[in-house]
Amino acid sequence: MPILAPIMVLICMNPPQVAPVSILKPGLYLSNAYIEMLKKTRSPYWCCKHDQAPQIQLEVSNTKTNIWFCWGFHESDTAQVLNQDGSTTRLDGVAKTDRLRIAPSDPTSFSVLSPRNATGQYSWVNSEEQFFRTYTVAGNYQDSYGRSYVFGVDGKGVFPNRTFTYSVGHEFVEVFFDCMYVEGATWGFESEGDILRIYECTDSEGPPVRNKKPFLTLKRLNP
Repeated sequence: MPILAPIMVLICMNPPQVAPVSILKPGLYLSNAYIEMLKKTRSPYWCCKHDQAPQIQLEVSNTKTNIWFCWGFHESDTAQVLNQDGSTTRLDGVAKTDRLRIAPSDPTSFSVLSPRNATGQYSWVNSEEQFFRTYTVAGNYQDSYGRSYVFGVDGKGVFPNRTFTYSVGHEFVEVFFDCMYVEGATWGFESEGDILRIYECTDSEGPPVRNKKPFLTLKRLNP
């Protein structure tokens, strides 16, 4: 009986398909590492010091998508055109050297790829101000006398003796501590577990300086 040689079956594998960048929503994208770090620490200042990934801003028009890489939420690179294959083209004519590519996963997330490996995953942030309020100080609190304090995700604060609007700082050029801006004043804050300490700041002769002792120590009531 003749011996039959084994038959080799070749299966052609198509490379994984990457969605076109046109599916991406415009707006701010932050690295997943930064987002998880902020959720854990409630400290934009700590995250700014320890996360070196750039922030990425997309602006979509009828004819093109522009992309900016920003560091520390204030130092922006030259705008580039984001091509449909995920590559970028600089608008100033300077040759691109890093050859990064954007690989969308869905309309609100993508990976940033280098020629050698993946450099990070990014997720869309719907509202920058609301994002930072949500993962830092927003919540319901009580002081040691049982009085109620609220920092709303909508930027509205409610204290026993006043109502105000606030925003949370997340770029640190002249301020070197976690802070919020309350109707012209700067307040420092510090989260430790379910405790929130709030500090007055002085800034009459330069950058704000946080007082050493908090003027409010609050306990968070919601997780």
